[in-house]
Amino acid sequence: MRISFNQINAQPDILDQTAFLLDFGTIPGAGNSEHLAIKCLNVPIPGMGNEKMSVALHGHTFGFRGRRTYPGTFSPTFYEDSLMRTLRALQGWLEVTVGSNTGNSQGYKSDYAVDANLIVYDTTGLAIAAHIIENCIIQDVPDVTFDGSSSSPVQVAPTFGYDRIDWNNGRML
Repeated sequence: MRISFNQINAQPDILDQTAFLLDFGTIPGAGNSEHLAIKCLNVPIPGMGNEKMSVALHGHTFGFRGRRTYPGTFSPTFYEDSLMRTLRALQGWLEVTVGSNTGNSQGYKSDYAVDANLIVYDTTGLAIAAHIIENCIIQDVPDVTFDGSSSSPVQVAPTFGYDRIDWNNGRML
């Protein structure tokens, strides 16, 4: 069956990828993260999977569902500002998580892990999904490149680890 104009016309608006907010709240070693939310260029919604379980029986292999799995990391991209607040905030958080001098954290997991809220908005500005990325810790602050050959904004793309995502879109089993 070919898709008709009426079927297409009956669909809701297509979601605009620019309508999101990534909010870490108060981050260890840096405080309020509103400036990161404002300068967030992009963020992936981490996926999920099913660890397939294979069972060999009498010369045949059968696949069954396994446990729920999460990638465990995500990497948003932020712009840097002229005060270098982005890099300083991320480096401060990393220093609280694992000190560069001692290798110790400045507390326990409850002190260096935060829940991130990833909110998605529709075309009217209404929040239509709120994903809670639980127990985010900063894992990597990568090299930041400066290049004198042309004008372009400086970007920082850290990697965060997390434990689980509350999809907040229905009952979780």
